[in-house]
Amino acid sequence: VFTALDDNACKVEFQLDYEFTNKLIELAFGRIFKDLTNNMVQAFTQRAKEIYRD
Repeated sequence: VFTALDDNACKVEFQLDYEFTNKLIELAFGRIFKDLTNNMVQAFTQRAKEIYRD
């Protein structure tokens, strides 16, 4: 969701919900998925800075 803050800024909200059906799989891969989503947010932020930096 993009929410306009003013003419030169907006707030971006990103929500990703996932659930593992097996606790063992969650223990094995939960941290990997968390790191993956953090990397996606960092990449988005970096790209936005590259494009829209004054």
